[in-house]
Amino acid sequence: MTTALEIERTQVTSSMIRSAGWDGVLVVEFNSGDIYVYDAPREYFEGMMVAESAGKFFHTCIKPLFEGRKIKEGS
Repeated sequence: MTTALEIERTQVTSSMIRSAGWDGVLVVEFNSGDIYVYDAPREYFEGMMVAESAGKFFHTCIKPLFEGRKIKEGS
């Protein structure tokens, strides 16, 4: 079974988000190095990846609806 930290992430051009991936859960790595997991459907990951602003999409469509759990502290 793949853990959230092992989920392959795609680089994102954003002032806030470094990378994101989805495999049953949404994994978001922030530029701070913190990694959070969200129980969001795949459509939210896909939406963030094609959005004009990944950070704005995250703040308006993901953060208000899904509670994030920090799984790795940034360095």
